[in-house]
Amino acid sequence: RADDARARPRSAIRAAVPALLLVVAGVVAGQLLVGSARTAGQALLRADEGARAGAVSRVAGAVERDLAVASQAVDDFEKAVAAGAVDDRDEGSLRRYLLVTAIAHPSLAELALTTAERTRYEADGAIVLEADGRREISAARDSQGVLRVRPAAPFEPGSPDDPTRQDGFQAAAKLASKGQLVAGDLEWSTLDDPAAGSWRRKTLTVRKAIFGRGDRFVGVLRASAVSDTLEQLGDHATRDGRTLFVCDTAGRLLTRIDGRDPYAPVDGTGVL
Repeated sequence: RADDARARPRSAIRAAVPALLLVVAGVVAGQLLVGSARTAGQALLRADEGARAGAVSRVAGAVERDLAVASQAVDDFEKAVAAGAVDDRDEGSLRRYLLVTAIAHPSLAELALTTAERTRYEADGAIVLEADGRREISAARDSQGVLRVRPAAPFEPGSPDDPTRQDGFQAAAKLASKGQLVAGDLEWSTLDDPAAGSWRRKTLTVRKAIFGRGDRFVGVLRASAVSDTLEQLGDHATRDGRTLFVCDTAGRLLTRIDGRDPYAPVDGTGVL
């Protein structure tokens, strides 16, 4: 009996071991399951982030390619002025240069130089111009592809037609923007008839303040390139089950969610 009494704990222990092993196995399996789920979740997150980064890279690359032609045209003009290859004070020289450049780059909708005499900069860096001498000369391509050069015409300072009042000119001519290429928003082409509505061309525009010898302010060169990149993104929004769209920092859509969505100006402006 004493032996039986001593044997009972061993039997109980032997009986308890499988149950304990089952519990341990269950805990380990649970931990493995949780770990696998966590790993799978992290993998999905990484895949999603990778897909998002890939989409952003594709869109950014396409927009940069659209802007590259306009940016190159501005850089080339700046170098030509510095080298004396074009005389910014001679209208004939400017007309020939702008026309040849526009011919060489068919995707350019417009290449325009707005000239003025600088007086000084304000404390906030805004440029102050002489009242006289404000002109704009441009080479522009209409929606049919016809290229024309508009002669330099004087403007009444402060009038609605004065191009130096435009936000784009002021931003590029500001002291803080000196030496920098300033990119604008997606806009309707100002060369197209507003009656055409959403059939008008959409353009991406870059501007840069141009300076001659002795830091003389020449004016602001504006180059607009026709761009359908963002529109095409809306036409093919769904990729790999994801809807791609682009918005600005204020949350306003820059691309269409659906290919049938129309473009519309923001707050009555030409910006889309």
